[in-house]
Amino acid sequence: MSTSDPIKLPRARLSFPHLFEPKAFRQGQEPRFEASFLLDPSDKVHAKVIKLIKSTAKELAEEKWGKKLPRGLKFGFGDGDDKDYDGYEGQFYITTANKTRPTVVDRDRTPLAASDGRPYAGCYVNGSITLWAQNNEYGQRINANLRAVQFVADGEAFGVKPVDAEEEFNDLSDDDDGQENFLD
Repeated sequence: MSTSDPIKLPRARLSFPHLFEPKAFRQGQEPRFEASFLLDPSDKVHAKVIKLIKSTAKELAEEKWGKKLPRGLKFGFGDGDDKDYDGYEGQFYITTANKTRPTVVDRDRTPLAASDGRPYAGCYVNGSITLWAQNNEYGQRINANLRAVQFVADGEAFGVKPVDAEEEFNDLSDDDDGQENFLD
């Protein structure tokens, strides 16, 4: 097993999505598509998925390095309390990437484009990933490949909040010429 079987992440919160345009993590690195997924350990379904991720990672690591794992072996997942990011508190996170663009679909499985405005950071998605063991000049890690993302439901957006037009602007529907004082 050099790469795991696909692992489905049901109704996860999406974080740091780069699903439509690849991004280079470091200068000189080949750009790649990325996303992080947040799972709630107190949710029974998510707890089973977290257990599967951890057991699969252990199997891959032991296959690659034997029972005595390398000192400093890193994992592309962990306790969200260790991160200072919006929405991570109390969550399990897993970071994923792929040089190949993932399949990104809506609830009805029709393809989505960046112009559709979803999925976005903070929404709920179903994800499909695989795990693999890395052993190269960049270190020894258990990583996750990003395979596919399905938009499930809206959620509170992470990061910059959208501007509320009702708080930002006056109602001009009764102003015939649209010249009402903008500063009122």
